Amino acid sequence: MAEFEVGGIAYKSRKMDAFQQFHVARKLTPAVAPFMQSLAPMLAAGAGLGDDLVGAMMPLMQAIAAMPAEDCDFVIQSCLAVVDRQQSGGAGWSPVFNRDAKRMMFEDIDMPQMLAITVRVIQDNVGSFSAALRSVSSGAGR
Repeated sequence: MAEFEVGGIAYKSRKMDAFQQFHVARKLTPAVAPFMQSLAPMLAAGAGLGDDLVGAMMPLMQAIAAMPAEDCDFVIQSCLAVVDRQQSGGAGWSPVFNRDAKRMMFEDIDMPQMLAITVRVIQDNVGSFSAALRSVSSGAGR
């Protein structure tokens, strides 16, 4: 479980099960792979991300723009479905997304906040996906 703050509001996310993590990672791979390929030469040359961040981000942004809407919705909704928001006055926690109704439970969560929450959940749940692939492919996972 990870606790974090977005827009001055406390959130906490639960871990997705392994199947959900796999499917989210699978949907994200076509977007993340070009980004990682564009970063590799910069990192190998010892350049910092600030040197050409816009150039490095362009393949990622193009791949996200090319993703089918259904894939984007799947990733975002899967991430939001494991997040709760702290209620004011310490009145407990409430889910931010209703998976059955496919709707946000808080009208004040705008797109930048929704994406910030989604990124936090992705980092917590599938951030180590590429490391796991390297481990399995090298035989360390046996």
